[in-house]
Amino acid sequence: MQKDFSEKLDAYVRLERLMSDLYQLFSVSFPEDRELWTELVREEENHAAMIRAFAEHMAEHSLDEPFELFDIACSRLEETNEMIKTMIRRCKTSPPVRAESFRMAIEIESNAGEMHYQTFLEKKPQGKLERLFSELNGEDRDHVARIESWMSSVPCS
Repeated sequence: MQKDFSEKLDAYVRLERLMSDLYQLFSVSFPEDRELWTELVREEENHAAMIRAFAEHMAEHSLDEPFELFDIACSRLEETNEMIKTMIRRCKTSPPVRAESFRMAIEIESNAGEMHYQTFLEKKPQGKLERLFSELNGEDRDHVARIESWMSSVPCS
């Protein structure tokens, strides 16, 4: 497997783990929303594990897939990871108000960096990589819908 490709997959794993870290902070800061945030933490960790397992499978079997679309999708990945790191640092020093935590989560889930999977949906997923990211994209969209639904069902101050 190409080293550059492996590094990009590692960056996607970091993205999912950073999101998990942020949601973990929210679960501590907002116990009234712990159920939502804890579930999202678990799902983001699962996303990271899925990507890691895919990378290991590719390396073990010296598999190659066409990665041109993947390169396009990676263009804003590090920028998004840095944005989430900044949010985490800010939340540790000055926790956001509850409504802001929802807005931040929706921004991340909707961000072009997180929606990197969208590139793969413009055509029918063909390879394992495209199918994996297509599945993860569906889960990201579900996260946005669940956060918005939760937000509308609880009073935010």
